[in-house]
Amino acid sequence: MTSIAYVANSNLLELIGLQSAIDNAYINDAVVTVTIHSGSVTGDPVAGPTWPLTMVYVAASTGNYQVGLTHTLPFLNKKNYVAEIDANGGSDPELWGHWEFVFTPITRTGT
Repeated sequence: MTSIAYVANSNLLELIGLQSAIDNAYINDAVVTVTIHSGSVTGDPVAGPTWPLTMVYVAASTGNYQVGLTHTLPFLNKKNYVAEIDANGGSDPELWGHWEFVFTPITRTGT
């Protein structure tokens, strides 16, 4: 997952190399979703889309998933947000993953 996001810009959120905890095989057919919260994982979801968003598998990759985030998300400069990501690779509980990823969008400036 990348740690750079920009205010009033399109952004790309990625989950790289999703693997099974059982056999370390890459999982290319999981259902991966993300909800972005304001401040903390217990904060309200960011206004805009209907959460959660579904992350799409990147074809021919080794367990990579991504989702585009619209420039209209109301990110504030230097405010913390949390991307809560869940991956369900099947009915076996060993094929479930959960991440809470803190990030701080910034405003691009010229020189």
